[in-house]
Amino acid sequence: MTHNHEYDAGSEASHKGYTSHEGYAGGHRPSRRFLSNHLVLGAIAGVSIAALALTIAVPPRIGAGSGSATTGNIVATDLAAAENAGYLTASGANASDVDTGATGGHELPESIADSVPDSATLVSTSYAVTTDGEVLDVATGDEVTDPAIVGTEDTPPDPMALTGGVHYAAISVGDAREEIADDSAAGVANGAGTADSAVSADGIVDADGTVTAAAAVDTATGAATAQNTALSNNAYGAYWGTSGNQPAIFNANGSVAVANAKGVIDVSAWQYTIDWSAVKAAGVEGAIIRVGYGVGNLDKTAAYNIQQCKKLGIPFGVYWFSYAETSDMAAEEAQSMSEVLSELGVSATDLSYPVYYDLESFTWTEKIWNAARTKVIREIVHTSPSTTEDYTGIVQKFISGISAAGYGNVSLYANLNYSQTLLNTSYLHGLITWMAQYSSTLQYADWGMSTNGYEYKGWQYWSSGQINGIPGKVDMNAFSTPAYAAGQAFRLYNPNTGEHFYTQTISERGRLVSLGWRNEGLSWTSPSSGTEVHRLYSPKSGDHHYSMDSHEISVLTGLGWQDEGVAWYSGGSVPVYRAYNPNAFTAAHVYSTQRSEIQSLANNYGWRDENLAWWALTY
Repeated sequence: MTHNHEYDAGSEASHKGYTSHEGYAGGHRPSRRFLSNHLVLGAIAGVSIAALALTIAVPPRIGAGSGSATTGNIVATDLAAAENAGYLTASGANASDVDTGATGGHELPESIADSVPDSATLVSTSYAVTTDGEVLDVATGDEVTDPAIVGTEDTPPDPMALTGGVHYAAISVGDAREEIADDSAAGVANGAGTADSAVSADGIVDADGTVTAAAAVDTATGAATAQNTALSNNAYGAYWGTSGNQPAIFNANGSVAVANAKGVIDVSAWQYTIDWSAVKAAGVEGAIIRVGYGVGNLDKTAAYNIQQCKKLGIPFGVYWFSYAETSDMAAEEAQSMSEVLSELGVSATDLSYPVYYDLESFTWTEKIWNAARTKVIREIVHTSPSTTEDYTGIVQKFISGISAAGYGNVSLYANLNYSQTLLNTSYLHGLITWMAQYSSTLQYADWGMSTNGYEYKGWQYWSSGQINGIPGKVDMNAFSTPAYAAGQAFRLYNPNTGEHFYTQTISERGRLVSLGWRNEGLSWTSPSSGTEVHRLYSPKSGDHHYSMDSHEISVLTGLGWQDEGVAWYSGGSVPVYRAYNPNAFTAAHVYSTQRSEIQSLANNYGWRDENLAWWALTY
């Protein structure tokens, strides 16, 4: 439940006079009034908040060898080991042969018409969008007016109309021209490697153009093993194999990109009517299903895809493409998505993967016609947000809205370029668990968690995959088995009240940040069992208190404080210290693993050093 209590900071302290805190109210009596916005998630006495997180039901691995298998998977700690094992000739591929470039390994058009400006954005191999919102044919430079591609007067286009149903990490036309020129000079076709040592989607190509036999070497044992995967490798050297006897996808240099990985596809109406029985038989282990985009735009195949995945027991998640330019628009998108999911009969417990918010570059032009509809009198160019601050507000609003509808497992999808620019903040990185990068090597390392605290690592490594049961191309992904990141306690600060708040719940942290609290990051990591540390809440002051002292908890509850249950557990060798401000009405305590912080408050600002509060594992 949510507390929304307005309280006077000058009112009587709710636990004045308990134990050593005789002067709790002190002289700190500001006249302003505050609004306390406090979420209580899992506030059940005696029950671990972490234990209340949504359980992700991930079925056992579906046999990867039962269908259309690709060949030529080399699994070794490096390419030299593969060569020594007899699976790669001396002229085989090296990591340096694969050029990721500014495109991140994307397929490029063969040429770009001179009339297409460098400032335009390449959004697929066929189209570019100018800064004025015009869509141009890359080959001819002509303006594209097809409503299916550019949208209608008041409705944005299907974002995948430009890309033919697969994702494409947009880059500038100028960068693309440089890549094309570099590849041409090096004799490389679309960044796929040199002619005598290329890594193909299906194996290692020798100097004579032949593909070596299918083989694998387990990195843990060095033993050769047959390795079939439902999902193909990509054209830049990334490949499937095994590591520690578990499926994994490897970078071209032989290092593990995603361990304990499952082959997952993401689909939309652009994959048309999918034969999901054939897809499952091919060994696909999961799907991320698009359910819509913008405001009120439903993917026409979402109902069928969800129904089939439910029927066949294929684990799935869902995603929504964002056309939001403001946080208010993001709230509308959250409302649209929640309504669609409700209509489709999708509950939070149906989802084995998160609700993903798809953040990508976009541009579309809204046309305003005269009354007779004979002339366009005004055009409004809609473009994606241009600052990290904009995206922070947008994400917070979307998460707030979709979480309020009961979907607490929310995360972000992004491409590498976006993560390094417009999404380059600790808050947004903390939510990214699905990354698009089509190249030889997975470069992204700052993986986050979904809002219910589960860690995912999903690499969308190829957009031109082919799977039995799906006509045409489909995006390929490798997802790690989700793990709950229990024990991480985050600290937030309310600039209005001065209160520091501590929580292990990611969605609670996101909600408070959306209400104006400042995220101060990870404070410590707690064990999954041990001495209970309870969280208490004062309905009179809006303050919170944390304690493992049963007597202290008893005294406070007797004074009207609400015991909200176990916040985390005490255990380990890292001390967490407590300081008390005798002059504060609210925000009277701070907890920290940094002894210097506690001593500074005590020595310089009149706080009392109350020494040990509890123990933690790490900080």
